[in-house]
Amino acid sequence: MRILLLTAAVAGCSLGPHDTPGPYVTCHNSNCAHSDPVRDDTLDALGESLALELEGRATIDGTEIDLIWEPGGQRCVFEHDHVDAAGAPDASVPVAVLAAHLRDRRELAAWNGERFYLKFELKPGAAPDERQLSPREMETLADCALARSVEVQAAADDAGLALTVMYESQDIMLLRVLRDRPGWRSDLAGRQGARQLAVNVYRDVRGLEDDVGVVTLGWWEVRDGDYTRFQDAKADGVDLMMGGFDATEKALGSYEDVSPTYINTNEAPLVRRWAAEHYARAR
Repeated sequence: MRILLLTAAVAGCSLGPHDTPGPYVTCHNSNCAHSDPVRDDTLDALGESLALELEGRATIDGTEIDLIWEPGGQRCVFEHDHVDAAGAPDASVPVAVLAAHLRDRRELAAWNGERFYLKFELKPGAAPDERQLSPREMETLADCALARSVEVQAAADDAGLALTVMYESQDIMLLRVLRDRPGWRSDLAGRQGARQLAVNVYRDVRGLEDDVGVVTLGWWEVRDGDYTRFQDAKADGVDLMMGGFDATEKALGSYEDVSPTYINTNEAPLVRRWAAEHYARAR
């Protein structure tokens, strides 16, 4: 009830065209109009999420797109669950939707008006049973993510938007493979670069440190002292992305306590209004 009242209270909060209080709000699993995990990584949810607006501009600053290797069709697909990958669209399909959106909406395609944040999560394992990917399959999945990045970059350039692409995987070896592929742009890569690796804060990333620009953390994983810990990391050029499905009071409290750079959420309208009200009040 408190969250519903908060949402109503800030509905009239007015912000300037490029006023960006608080964290960047990104769309978890391309599905952030409201929390419904069944719709994660679907074209319908992606379209609905990109169309979210507040005061004439996008509610979100970016989105996450999950990629799975589907060996039956030798395809890189847009899907959240391995078991459903055979019927999933090729990764080029959601990327084409996103590219068209950027070209159409230009600076209004991102709440901040200047930069769009795209995260590709490369799922470990092959469909449908999550068996271990072969070295060649890892390379092909990595090449898919890198090629799709080029397509979105072209659209962002046309739109006059800067673009940051993050590549995340629970399989650190997959990120090592990606970084070593010919399509990896070392001139764009690194902390605070246009191409960054994103890893869970508890993963061992030895050898990848220079390219890790984002660490991720579920709001329920927060521990005492994390605010100082992550502010120190930010001073070293590493940002924090926190996320979760439902924007509960506990989740919002965790975001407030830790102050992440990004909130990756399934409830973008609520989180955006909360951030607008909370950070405007904190100034």
